[in-house]
Parts: sequence; C-alpha cells; structure tokens
Amino acid sequence: MPEVFDNLFDMSKRGKVFKDLMSLIASRRNILLAYRNIKSNSGSVCSGIDGLDIEYIKRFPAEKLVKYIQNRFMLYKPQTVRRCIIPKPGSGKRPLGIPTIFDRFAQQCILQVLEPICEAKFQEYSYGFRINRSAEHAIAQCYNAIQNEKLMYAVDVDLKSFFDNVSHSKLIRQLWRLGIRDKKLLSIIKAILKAPVLLPNGEVIHPSKGTPQGGILSPLLANVVLNDLDLMFAQHISTHDTVECHEETNDSSACRKFHEMVSKGICYIRYADDFKVLCRSRSEAESIYKAVTTWLVKVLKLEVNIQKSKITNLKDNYSEFLGFKIKAVKKSDAYVIESSVSDKALCNITSKLIEQIHNIHRSKDSEQANQINIFNSMVRGIHGYFDIATDIQSNCMSIQVQIDNLMNKYFTGLRCNGEISNASIAKAYGESSMLRFFKGIPICPIGYISYRAPIRHDSDACPYTPQGRKSFHKCLRFSENTLKVLHDLAEARIPNASTEYYDNRLAIYAMQHGKCYVTKQFLSTDEVYFHHIIPINKGGTDRFNNLVLVSREVYDLLHAESEDEISESLPKLIQNKSQLKRFNKLRTAMGYPVE
Repeated sequence: MPEVFDNLFDMSKRGKVFKDLMSLIASRRNILLAYRNIKSNSGSVCSGIDGLDIEYIKRFPAEKLVKYIQNRFMLYKPQTVRRCIIPKPGSGKRPLGIPTIFDRFAQQCILQVLEPICEAKFQEYSYGFRINRSAEHAIAQCYNAIQNEKLMYAVDVDLKSFFDNVSHSKLIRQLWRLGIRDKKLLSIIKAILKAPVLLPNGEVIHPSKGTPQGGILSPLLANVVLNDLDLMFAQHISTHDTVECHEETNDSSACRKFHEMVSKGICYIRYADDFKVLCRSRSEAESIYKAVTTWLVKVLKLEVNIQKSKITNLKDNYSEFLGFKIKAVKKSDAYVIESSVSDKALCNITSKLIEQIHNIHRSKDSEQANQINIFNSMVRGIHGYFDIATDIQSNCMSIQVQIDNLMNKYFTGLRCNGEISNASIAKAYGESSMLRFFKGIPICPIGYISYRAPIRHDSDACPYTPQGRKSFHKCLRFSENTLKVLHDLAEARIPNASTEYYDNRLAIYAMQHGKCYVTKQFLSTDEVYFHHIIPINKGGTDRFNNLVLVSREVYDLLHAESEDEISESLPKLIQNKSQLKRFNKLRTAMGYPVE
C-alpha cells in the first residue's frame, strides 16, 4: 500500500480532489493491512455490543474476511456503540464509545486512506494523533519558544468536552474542503458519527453532535476540525510564511477580526484539543485570548471553559501543558526553562504506583512476579514520558521515598543485589543503588532518572514520501529479492487459511529476512514453507510465536516418520551442529524423536 498512500499524499499536496476513494478503502490489500494495524492495538481485545473481539477475526479465513468487509461497505450501517465510563487522569470520568470489532475494522480501512490525504493539509505545529509525532515534540517546541525566542506569556484556552461538541455538518464540510468528495464515503462517515449509543443504564441515544472517544476515526476527525484553527494561526507564526486559508476560514467577519487582533511572531503549539499560544507581552496575550475564544465559539461552534482558560506570565508562574508545568527562570543574564511534572500528574503517578505495590503485596506467590513486572512497566513508562522535565529527578525522588517506606513495610527479604535477566532493565537500572530485589525479581527504582533534553520534530520526516520514511525506517533494509517474495506472499490466495496465519506469514518472513530457520539459506517464493512449531492437531495455533519459516526440504524432513527417509536426507540437508540443534528443537516440539 505505500505507493498508493504516497500517491494520495502527493495529489492532496497539489490540491487535487478525491471522488472515488471507496474502491481503495474496500480493496483487498487495504483490508488486510487494516487487520494488521488493528491486531497491534491494545483496544482490539475490547468487545462491542456483540461480544466479539480481535480473537474472533483472527480465526476468520482471510479471503472470507475480505469479502465480508467489502460486502458491508456496499450498504454500510454501523451497529450500536457500547458506552462505558472510564476514570480520567487525576479526577473525573470520561465516556468511551466502543464500536463492534467489525465497525472498528471498517473505520481502520477508512482511516488508512484518509490519513495521507489529510496529512498533506495538516500544519507543522500540530502534534497529537499524528504519525511520527509525539508530546515530546510539542514540549520541545514549547521550550524553544520560551528560551530561544523569548516568548514569556502563555495563553491557554480549554475546550469544554471537545469530542462531545463537534458539529457533524461542519465536520463534513471541512472534509469536503480538504478534497474528500466521495459522497458514498462521506455518507458512511456521517453514519459512523450518528451511530446509536447504548448507555450503561440500558438507554439508547442517537447523537446529533460529537465524535465518539474510542472510535478509530475520532482522532483524525478531531484534527480535521481543529485544522481550521491551525490555519488561522499559521499566518502569525514567527517562523512560518503566509499560508493561504480557505474562504470560510479567512473571509468571515470573525476571521478578519481574529487576524486583526493576533500579532505576528507568536508561537502556537497544539496537541489534539490541548493547545498553547506563546507571545511577548500581556497586551498581546489578552488580545490573542479574546480573538481565539471568540473565533472558536462563532466559527467552530465549540464551547470554551472560561474557568480553566488563562494567561500566564512565565517569569512569575508555571504554565501547565501535557502533564508538565513549565516556567522561565533567570540565570545570569538569561532566562532558562524550569519544568517538572504537574501537581495533578504527580499525584496521579504516586497513587497508581502505591496501589500497584499494594497489588504485589496482596497477590498470591505465583502471581507476584507478574505484578512486579506491571510495576516495572509503569515506572519505565513514567520515565520514558517525563524524563524531559528538568526537575524530573527531584519529582521522582519524592515518590521513591514513599515507595521505599511501603516496600520495607510489606516485603520481607528485600535485597540490594541480584541477577537481572531482563537486558533492558539491566541497562537502565543495573548501576542504581536504589534497585531492590524481591524473591530474586528486580523492582525498578522510580527515583533513578535524570533529565534528557527533548528532541524537536524532524520536519523532513514524512510517512508518505520515500525520502521522508528513511529517517524512521532505517532498520528496515530488505533486498529486492526479499521484497519480491513479501509481495508474492501478500498476493497469494490460501483457501480457508485464517487471517491470523495469512498475516503472520509476512511478519515471520520479514523477521527472518527470508532465511530458513534451520539452514539460514535465503528462500525464494516457491521454496517458502511456514511450519507450526506445535502442530495444529496437537493444540498448536496460528499465532506468531508458533510459526517459523523453513525451506520445503526442511519442512518435509521435519514431518518425516520413516527412519530410512530421515537417515538418507538428513546428511544432505544438515551441514553442521548448529543446524542439527535447530532441527532437533523443532522435532522435539512436534513430539518426534531427535536425530
């Protein structure tokens, strides 16, 4: 699909319109790619109102799945969305809509085709829900604007229940302006937006506005809505040339007023519905605040939360952004960044880690190792996100003291040394004196962390141009022969083969770089065989870790039961002890005698 997506991106960049996207969306390759993307999503294990999840789709024969999805698109009608309520970070509740697995599948097919078209029109300073962009890039941009461009006033505007207040009709018009003019596709998107929702109390509602949080398309559609805001600010960014805005964004009285009130040379950073504007003076900040709040209400029809929106002088106070609090502190003759984990985020992190220590303490002996691994994953996730805060070490040390007190209270036999089998944990925490071992299992110290300067986004990195992909696909270097076999495998029709088996063949071949597991010889298309390590008739599955790529000769010999056949063929095929060891490993898993 990359060539298809590259072409869509290029055409969109050149201002082309798209009137027949459904043929691409419902194409066989796009559907099979959707399966690959969905199965890697942790949300795929959640079921909708029909009780089905990704495990059900995995068992579907690949060709049957393709036909089923194509037929659904012919007369698409989404099923009811299951609403569940989840806690928000810190406090409060967030409504989450869970479509059925087949509706998520349909949304993924649409997303894959719409994304390159929309990416071509999105602006550089939007970082949320976009490929190869992250919160770190947004924070890096914020640091740069404050420390290097001396923009010391922050304007924060909070959108009240943004996902629940998006206007459906306006969103469809915005998609049309982006060049998405396939009327059948737009009617499908409209149907997805208006899909009935089953509330936890059993009531069914029919939404007239909003995009359901939990839907695969929702993040992209949110960026489409707020792209108009990005375009409005584009003409005022200090490092950006004048951007041509579409008429509806640029010519209304509200828009003209916006451009009159917003000064040049500002910095605008958006991550999803959370955005920050940085400028040089309070008068500029007050003018920007008034302009943007008025424009959001009048043009995008979005509600602004006045209580949470504010202007901050960064020389005097902290401003919060994406879980960080940021301030400018004077050192010598210059102002430098001082940042730390926000109070709310710090409280949330502390309570979650303490709760996980309780879980370790309460769990049975057989479950404690798994609970410690969960704790370690939490610590590493916190470090991976917040290590770009300048005061991260003191933040985490304050938590470490509480964790240490709790571990000393609950766990007898804590040790300060031991062997670390996990290489990544050993590399990250092996030299820390705060590392503790419980029953031989390392417990990662939350306090062992140091500041890392955030990396700014590489504007040349683009997932939809061959040159742009090189910066983040350096590890993927396949020969022309390997790529040819991968394409042959993708095009192959295998009657009654499960979707899971069909997809895992490609992943296994890529992982082994087209080489036989036993002989390490490169395999062409007609030599490729995928061996089930534990045979299907003995309880094996089509899962990734139960498949291995071997040559046809190795496959036949693995399944040979005649001693004469094995004794005759083995010396011709197996050349050394390493090959024999790998061969015998596979024979043992099959329950056959080794050689």
